[in-house]
Amino acid sequence: MFTDFIFNHSIGLNKLMEDLEAMNYGARKGQTFPPHRITKEGNKYYLQMTVAGYEKKDIKVELKDSETLSISSDGSSFKNIGDNAEELYDGIAARGFSKDFKLSPYMEVTNVTLENGILEVQLAYELPEEKKSKLLTIN
Repeated sequence: MFTDFIFNHSIGLNKLMEDLEAMNYGARKGQTFPPHRITKEGNKYYLQMTVAGYEKKDIKVELKDSETLSISSDGSSFKNIGDNAEELYDGIAARGFSKDFKLSPYMEVTNVTLENGILEVQLAYELPEEKKSKLLTIN
């Protein structure tokens, strides 16, 4: 298995591999709601998530330890027609959700917007100057 290869040929990447295994386990358990899309343009990344019917105040976007982007809602703000309405069919997923995304080191969240039922998180990969490659002088 690939994880065995990583564990046998790296030092200090065990937390990353454990996090990847946990994300894979969550996806296998069907934790795919709400649907999302990730795109890249140059050093900029865009995470778009469909959250139609959810109010901005009830969606929590949190950066945890600068390495995990967490998006969640308890679903309590989803609009219902009324207490006396007879429900004939309900195909709208009005429920709480929680999704975590592991971020690369030096990934910065630059903007979060909600428009037309799409939550968009904009990110940029910015390598600090001291981490960029340097030409060294031979003495």
